[in-house]
Amino acid sequence: MDLNFNTFQKHIHEFNADQYNSFEDNFYELYLKLKQEEIEKTKQLNAKFSKNTYDKNKHFKLNRNNSYGSEFKKVCSFESIGDENDKLNIIIRTYLNKISTDTYEKVSEQLIEKLIEIKNVDMFTILSEEIVNKCIYDNKYRDIYISLCSKIWSNKKIHYNLINIEKENDQYYAVYHENKHPNYFKLGPFASVDQLKEIIFKKLNFKNFFIDFIQELYANKEIDLDDLDDNQFFENKKKTMLLVELLSILFIQKHIQFDIINIIIIDLLHQNDNFQIIKEIEFELLFVMIKFIYEKNKTFKFFEQKKIIVEFKNILESILHNNKKLISKRSSFFIENSIIIFSKILNDEKYNVLDNNNESIEDKIIHDAKFGKVFQFKLNLEKSSLAIKKKCIQQLTDDFLENTKNTNILNCLKEFDSTFVLFMENYLHKLIENIEDIILDIPNIQKNMIYFINELQLSSTIIIKLENKMNQLQEEEDDDEDFSFR
Repeated sequence: MDLNFNTFQKHIHEFNADQYNSFEDNFYELYLKLKQEEIEKTKQLNAKFSKNTYDKNKHFKLNRNNSYGSEFKKVCSFESIGDENDKLNIIIRTYLNKISTDTYEKVSEQLIEKLIEIKNVDMFTILSEEIVNKCIYDNKYRDIYISLCSKIWSNKKIHYNLINIEKENDQYYAVYHENKHPNYFKLGPFASVDQLKEIIFKKLNFKNFFIDFIQELYANKEIDLDDLDDNQFFENKKKTMLLVELLSILFIQKHIQFDIINIIIIDLLHQNDNFQIIKEIEFELLFVMIKFIYEKNKTFKFFEQKKIIVEFKNILESILHNNKKLISKRSSFFIENSIIIFSKILNDEKYNVLDNNNESIEDKIIHDAKFGKVFQFKLNLEKSSLAIKKKCIQQLTDDFLENTKNTNILNCLKEFDSTFVLFMENYLHKLIENIEDIILDIPNIQKNMIYFINELQLSSTIIIKLENKMNQLQEEEDDDEDFSFR
C-alpha cells in the first residue's frame, strides 16, 4: 500500500494500527513528514496565486498564455454562445443599456435594424422581459422605453420577417418555426398575401406579447409582505408599485384600454369573488395608480366610465364606513384620498399645481371659487393685486360660460365689489365681438351668457348687443346660403 496524505485522511476514521505499524518508519514521524509536505505544497500554491493575481498596482492579471486563459477567452466570446436566445438576449440588453434621452433616436433605430435581421419567434418574449425590467429598475427612462416599444410594434418589417408565406391551392398560409416545438406553426388559410400580412401584424404583434407579459407579472405580484425582512419588503413593494405605475403610463399614452385598469381596480378591491381581507398595500396600490392617472392624464375623458367609477367610489365609502375600527390609519388615508380623486374625475376636474401645494395666489382664488370655498376665496382676493383680480374675473367668467352647472363660480363672482362690475361688463362686450369663434367651442354661448348676465344683474344693454350680434351672424349665414344656391 502506498502511504500518502490522502490515504491517511481516507483511513483516519477506520484506523488500522497493525497496518500502519508494519512500516519501517515510526508512524508518528511518518505523519509529521506527510503533514510538512502538504504545508510546503500549500505555500507554493499561495505564492503562485499571489504572483499571478496582483501587479504593482494590485490589479488582477490573467495569464493568457496558459490553457485556462485560452479556455476563458473562448467561452466568453459572443460567437461561442450556442443558444440563439442567449445571443438575442445579449444583443437586446446591450442596446437598451445605451439608451438615454440624448441617444434614444440613434440607438432605437440601430436596435430596430438589428431586430429586422432576426428570425427568432422568441424575440418578442425576450424583448418584453428586458424592457419591462428596464422600466422597473431603471424607471428614470421608462417613458423612453415605452416609446421604443411603440416603435417596435409599429414596424411591420420586424413582424413579417418572422414568418414564411406558403401558397396551397390558391390560398396563403403564414408559417414560422417555433423554437420550443419541433414542428412548424401554420396560420391560415388567407385569400391574399395582403390579408395574411394584415392579420399576422395584428395577431402576432409585439404589443400583445408585451401587454400579456406585464399582466402576468401583475397577476403574480407579491403582496404578502408581513414575514419579509426590511430589504425584501422594500424591494418587493417598490417593484409592485412601479409595475402599477407602468400600467398607468401605458393607459395614459393610449397603449392600453381602460378595461385593463378596470380589471386591476376590481382585483385590488376584491370584487372578483375574492373574499380575503383587502391588504393595506392593495389600498396603497389603488391610490398610487389612480393618483398617477389623474395627475398625468391630459386627454382621456371618462365619459363612458363614470358609472364604473361611481361604483368604485361607493365601495370605498362603504369600506371606510363599515370597517373604521378594523382598518389601519394608513389604509384609511389611501381610501379617503382615492375617494377624493374619484370625485374629481367624476366632476371633470383637471389636475393642476394646486395639488402640489405650490400654487400662486391666482391659482388659489380660481380653485377656491370652483369648489365654493367662499371665505377662503374672499381672503385671498383681498391679498391680491388689481391685475390678478381682473385676470381671475376673466378666467372664472370663461369657465362658467363653458359650464354653467358650476354655480360655485357664480356665487363667488358675486363677491366682487361694484368697482369690478364695469370691468366684467367690458369683458363681456369683448367676448360678444368675437362670438363667432367662441360658438365653435361653446354652441350654447348665447343662452349661457344671458343666464350669466341676469344672475349677476349686469347691464341689459349687453343682452341687446348679444342678440344683435347673433342676428347679424344669422343673416350673414343666410346670405352665404343664397349665394351658394345662385
